Amino acid sequence: GTVWPAGVACSLSPAAMLRSVKRIAIDLNPLRAEARAVREFWNRVNARSSVESNPKCEAQLSLVDGDAPSRVTVEFEAGDKAELPTERVRADEIVQALEFAREDAEEKN
Repeated sequence: GTVWPAGVACSLSPAAMLRSVKRIAIDLNPLRAEARAVREFWNRVNARSSVESNPKCEAQLSLVDGDAPSRVTVEFEAGDKAELPTERVRADEIVQALEFAREDAEEKN
């Protein structure tokens, strides 16, 4: 999958966040610095408006420990996959990376 750089803050609405997303897998290491942003992203994925916008989206959260970094992997309905940034970013930037990945996947298909 593609790894997307962090950057611009996001204005994407929660209802549009999961559009065309088939699966989101989050590996959360609660002991690492990025845990707060990844937890906030997880909360946005599970927000009522997000779930209602795409009830078929499978969201999975797994806890990891040791030195393993937190990871966010997204699979789109067309089969494309992307790994989103988690280190030194805010939750808004993870959402923005999701939008960039969706646009890239839609251009390919």
